[in-house]
Order: sequence, then structure tokens, then C-alpha cells
Amino acid sequence: MTKKELERAVELGLCRAIADMASNQKPEGRVKGMLERIQKLVDKELVGIPIITKSEKLHVLNKYDAFAKKAGWTGKNKYKDITTYLSFVLALLEDSKHQHSSKLTETIVKLFDHFERAGKARQPNMWSGALAAEKWNSVK
Repeated sequence: MTKKELERAVELGLCRAIADMASNQKPEGRVKGMLERIQKLVDKELVGIPIITKSEKLHVLNKYDAFAKKAGWTGKNKYKDITTYLSFVLALLEDSKHQHSSKLTETIVKLFDHFERAGKARQPNMWSGALAAEKWNSVK
């Protein structure tokens, strides 16, 4: 797997994690549909990417651990709100060197908008998600 393919696969994996995080809240209706759509769109994009090797997986896990420490997303300080994570993923996609499905970005934006309309997205959540994306990009 090339470095570009690995970076793209990691970005897509972070997008797919949205549905895993939200599944703890037992989503229904519109939210459930958007989460399923995100999974399908990510899976569709992952089809052309080779399977990750053990050494590549270890590299990604080490990067995530370094990022989590730098961002303060460890233990009790782990992001507590899905809107923070959505903001993080949207900032990653926006700054990405790779082309991702516009439908994927649009669906994540709609999901964020849904939470915002429900009063669950506060300004600090958006700011901290974008800041976390900067920290992700700074970790090698």
C-alpha cells in the first residue's frame, strides 16, 4: 500500500467511526439513515484500496495515540460529544490532499446540522474539533 493510499484509508476509517460512535446512542429515524449512508459511502470508497498490513496498522495506531495525547483526547478527557468528532472529521476532509466523495462530506454536514438544530452543537465543540484536526495533521 502506498503512503497516499494509507492516508486516504485512515481518513475514511475516521469517517466510518462516526457511525460506530453514534451507535452507542441507539439512533433512530433520520440520524440512523445518515449513519448508514456514511458507512455505505465509505465502504464504496474503500473498495479500490489495498488491505492494510500489520505494520501499517501499527503505524496508524501509534499516530492515533500520539494525536490523542497531543489533542488531550485520552481517558476522561476524550471528546465527549459527537459534534466535536464530526467537526474534527469535516476539518480533516476539508484539508485533505485526497479527493473524497462529495456525498460523504454532504452527509456528514447534514448530520452535524441535525445535531445543531437539536441544540446539541455548541461553538466550543466546533472549535475544538477543528483544532483537533490541525493537531492530527501535525502528527507524523
